[in-house]
Amino acid sequence: FKDFGKPNLVTIQLDQSGRIRIGGEVVPFDEVASKVHGLFPTKVIVRAPKGFPQAKINELQKIISNDYFFNVVVTNAAD
Repeated sequence: FKDFGKPNLVTIQLDQSGRIRIGGEVVPFDEVASKVHGLFPTKVIVRAPKGFPQAKINELQKIISNDYFFNVVVTNAAD
């Protein structure tokens, strides 16, 4: 429990082909929420390439959002 209370940032990387990576590991869409929540984040950053469909980003954001525990920030992959 030595890291209890420390910020835990989780970054989700999206690519043009629709693959989702968390910590470099490819994660199927239907497993993303459990993977993210299992990491106990305080903040989640979703990095998507320019031109990535906003509907897909919104869908991903909806399944992982949990405002009580953490917030989700979407950025351009080049940021």
